[in-house]
Amino acid sequence: MKPEFKEDTVSEQADPVEARVIDFDWNTLYERLGEQAPQPDHQQLALALRRILQWAVRVDYDLVLSPITPDVAVGRRMIALAWVTNPALFPDSPSLRQLSRRLGLSAPLLAALTGEVCREFGIQNRAQDHAWNRK
Repeated sequence: MKPEFKEDTVSEQADPVEARVIDFDWNTLYERLGEQAPQPDHQQLALALRRILQWAVRVDYDLVLSPITPDVAVGRRMIALAWVTNPALFPDSPSLRQLSRRLGLSAPLLAALTGEVCREFGIQNRAQDHAWNRK
């Protein structure tokens, strides 16, 4: 079994005083170029959020292996979406199997939901490169 990949691992040779994340000063760049910084397109963001929420509340009871309430089904779908988006949103960046154990779910159930996320939104994380249920 290969060792778990941890996204937040830092090399022992890294400079301890150097910032781990550097945020580029885009506003200063736009100012120096004489341009106006792009504003977020709230309408596009609202459309994207609406699509995510429509997917989350569309409970497909074929994927649910046991009779559960819709709120639990929506919660599971949001957890699957969050994990596919970025496993580091959960403590210790768990694998799908580890996350399913933490939640008390079967791994195939959570895998079915994460596979649905991949197909619906066309996204995946590195842990899913070998997943059988993506296609």
